Amino acid sequence: MEENRKIIKNKISKGGRPKKTEEEKKKNRLHVNLSDSELAKVKKKMVDLGYTNFSLLCYEMLILGSIKVEKTIILPQSILSMFQQFGNNLNQLVKNIHNKSVIDTPILIEKLEKLDNILLEIELDIKKLIEK
Repeated sequence: MEENRKIIKNKISKGGRPKKTEEEKKKNRLHVNLSDSELAKVKKKMVDLGYTNFSLLCYEMLILGSIKVEKTIILPQSILSMFQQFGNNLNQLVKNIHNKSVIDTPILIEKLEKLDNILLEIELDIKKLIEK
C-alpha cells in the first residue's frame, strides 16, 4: 500500500482533491438578521425561483449579477398518457425486433411513423402550455 502513494516534496500524498490557492479559498462570511416575516418572504422567493440554498442565491445575485429562473409546468393527464402510449409502442417495437430475426420493413416504418406522430402531438401540446 505504501508503494502506491506519491512522494511530493518529501511528503506522502494521500491523493484526493488538490488544495485551493489563497485566492480561491472562501474564508469571509456575511451574517444577515431577518425578522420572521422577512425570513418567510425570502423563503417564498427561494421556492418561487427554484433555489434551496440561500447562499447560492445570494452569490448569484450579488457576485454574478443574475439568477437562473426555471419555469415549472405541470403537465396535464392527456400529455402524460401520450408519453405512456409512446413508451408502450416503443416497447412493442423493440420486442418485435428482438423476437424476429427478419424485420418486416413496412410494419417497422408504420410503427416508427406512429411513434413520430405521438412525439409531434406531445411537442405541440407542451408548446401550447408554455405560451400560456
